[in-house]
Amino acid sequence: MTEDKLKKLLQETDQMAGSPDEVHVDLAAVRRRANRRTFVSLAAPLVAAAVLLLAVGLWNHAIRTRDTNREPEKIASLEAQVKQILNE
Repeated sequence: MTEDKLKKLLQETDQMAGSPDEVHVDLAAVRRRANRRTFVSLAAPLVAAAVLLLAVGLWNHAIRTRDTNREPEKIASLEAQVKQILNE
């Protein structure tokens, strides 16, 4: 008896509720959001790598220019040593 009452109650509530509302999903917006997330998640590591490469390049350039500025001093020092050896 109780089971019949429950079935009847469930049927009545289904009828009162009516049909479900239409669901509108904008697939283009979902795709744009997914692409934006992918871009943002890739952008930070790529920028970090670019900054690191730039820093290494600048550091390497600074070392090379520092060494080339000392070459005349080294040559003069070596010439002085050669003259000193020849005079002895």
